Amino acid sequence: MSYLDRTTLARPFYLVDGITGDTGSGAAIFMRDGAGTKTDRSIPVTTSSTQAVPANPDRKRILIQNQDAAVNVFVNLGASATNGIGSIKIGPGGFLDIEGTTQALNIMGSAANPTVTIWEF
Repeated sequence: MSYLDRTTLARPFYLVDGITGDTGSGAAIFMRDGAGTKTDRSIPVTTSSTQAVPANPDRKRILIQNQDAAVNVFVNLGASATNGIGSIKIGPGGFLDIEGTTQALNIMGSAANPTVTIWEF
């Protein structure tokens, strides 16, 4: 597989540090050729676990960005998200890139209505 360099991408993705939202040196996330079409799976996030992305045997990748400045979000694959052991915490400004799973993705916030973007490829 070939990789696209950041000059090839019309809108490159950037990593953030998950604490301050600083992009630092602007490290790009390089999308592989054939990564598929982006489907926006962003949903309103509450303090209860909600399925954001259904199981998909054709999925290549899920990108999740917590754009909220103060609220943590928690994600889990194939089971309910919780604010404890068993779920992955994404802090304010944080980012999670998941490859290689076809399971459903569940999400919840530590407070209601954090701004979260979820893309499926």
